[in-house]
Amino acid sequence: MLSAALVVTLFLVPQGTAPDRSTPEKTITGFLEWKEGMPARNSKAFKHMLELEVLGAEHFAGKAREQMDAQRERNRNAVAALGTPTIETKVVKRSGDGDDSATLEVEVAIQRSADPKRASKRVLTFELKKHGDAWLIEKISRECWSCHGSGACPRCAKAKPSKRKCFACKGTGRCRVCKGKGFQVDESHLPKVRLALPSTKPEFSDDWSNAEAAAKSYADLQLRCRYEQSKVMKHVVDREVARLAYWLSPRLMKECHANVAKSVSEQETRYQQERLTVRKIELTGDKATAILDPDKGHRWPSVRHVEMKRSGDEWKVVEVRTRNRSAQGKPSGR
Repeated sequence: MLSAALVVTLFLVPQGTAPDRSTPEKTITGFLEWKEGMPARNSKAFKHMLELEVLGAEHFAGKAREQMDAQRERNRNAVAALGTPTIETKVVKRSGDGDDSATLEVEVAIQRSADPKRASKRVLTFELKKHGDAWLIEKISRECWSCHGSGACPRCAKAKPSKRKCFACKGTGRCRVCKGKGFQVDESHLPKVRLALPSTKPEFSDDWSNAEAAAKSYADLQLRCRYEQSKVMKHVVDREVARLAYWLSPRLMKECHANVAKSVSEQETRYQQERLTVRKIELTGDKATAILDPDKGHRWPSVRHVEMKRSGDEWKVVEVRTRNRSAQGKPSGR
């Protein structure tokens, strides 16, 4: 349930004095080290988020429990693999130098593992302005993934000469992704959050004594997971947005606040979208199948078929299968 965008957002910076931002290079280097080292610095919160993915595992058995145990093991390995990356920067172009503004094109190499072949490289362009004694980032652009910074249509460059217009660029010769600029605005520094926090604290069912109650408890378990994860995320984001002011200009800070405010304003809708409704229960002796429907506005509107079995005084989930609303035929195992 933990999205890639959430992992990127979850990072904490130790409290202390303001970082050195006396030159554009120091601001860029410090910002990159702070940003790329976020998962390792936030391993405790990251671990807590992953633990919430297997919330209520004691109510699962059979194939469903095996899947949850496997997920727990993958989560443990993910936390154990976290480490502080090695970052190397090289200024390849500098322009617009002035007393209070500068533009630097920087080649960034990030090594996250011992294998040098797995190092990621990219070119970023930073526009900075001086605010008092500190240089702050006004804009971050990244090299276009399609033309790799050339700005030219990559299809025209590879195709043989022809009288027919290129369908990709319509004969302009410019890359249609970046519109010939060679770069795109990079927004990876902006908080990307998807909160599911209602205005009032919800009540979750935790009754597994019969098939109907167990189906409702399973549906609430999924929602509770999203709710608890959202609480952790909101707490971290609130702290992090305040820290971002060390690196970003007031204009970019407004964008960060706007992103978070938008997520907060939509959280009631998102909470409802995460809710599952028990549509039907088929009971056969000590076994039962519950069919659960998601909200129509859900990102992944798939129907869940939850197989349950009586175990002593309670019912346990033994298998969960999903099927897209529009799909035909039997649901697939999950």
